[in-house]
Amino acid sequence: NVFAAGVGPPQRAAKKHTSRFLLIFDISSDMKQRVPAVQKALDTLLATGANGQLHLGDSVGVWTFDQDLHTGQFPLQYWEPENAPMIASNITKFIRKLHYSKKTSFDALQPLLNQVVQGSQRLTVLIFCDGNGEIHGTPYDPGINQVFQQRQSERQKERLPIVIVLGFQHGQ
Repeated sequence: NVFAAGVGPPQRAAKKHTSRFLLIFDISSDMKQRVPAVQKALDTLLATGANGQLHLGDSVGVWTFDQDLHTGQFPLQYWEPENAPMIASNITKFIRKLHYSKKTSFDALQPLLNQVVQGSQRLTVLIFCDGNGEIHGTPYDPGINQVFQQRQSERQKERLPIVIVLGFQHGQ
């Protein structure tokens, strides 16, 4: 008796879509006093794998901005849960060494962020900011800007950042 198993073209495993995470840090002068709180939030975020949203192979990018956008200053990371402490430590060291000056301008983010969104299957953007200025270009601008106004004095006094989380799928 002869029988053949697996006759036909080889089957490919379904391609897993990896997600992209983009951490954007406001480096305006008002953020300098908030760096310890940013570090703590970042440590918690990465220790929990973004509350289970980060998966093996997902990319983690880092940008900074003030009145200008700064990219390419920190190498793209690929998520491995066992390396979470090292990734958090490297990003924390990076944000600690930055020069904090100028004012916050969310307008500096929009052009390149829009390009990245359009080219992404799944993208989560976390913006660590002081809440100064106004954000434009998202469907949630009025709500975000309202929170900025309502929470500004409280956040300033407690030296806490505001973290905006935006999720995008299929370029939207």
